[in-house]
Amino acid sequence: MSTEKKVVILAGAAALYYMYKHHQSAASTDAEGQYYLSKNGRVYYRDAEHRAHWVTPPSAGIQVPSNEAADYKQFQGYDNQSAGRDLVGIDGVGSDPE
Repeated sequence: MSTEKKVVILAGAAALYYMYKHHQSAASTDAEGQYYLSKNGRVYYRDAEHRAHWVTPPSAGIQVPSNEAADYKQFQGYDNQSAGRDLVGIDGVGSDPE
């Protein structure tokens, strides 16, 4: 049996949702600010001065342990696949930044 951890690449919507959920599980407001889902299916955060900044996933994707990545299998960008859902209509969606 291998001791290597299996990873999955999350890109696009899957990466954005992973980043959003990861920051939601961290302290409510950290150095990077509070993260939100917008009505248009994008992720943004508000910094300490309450300014909105859109979050863009890295073009190469994010390497995530396969056991964590399983929660994002239904989203576009899971293991670099183009099929899947986007983030529009995810419950918990906040208002769009001004």
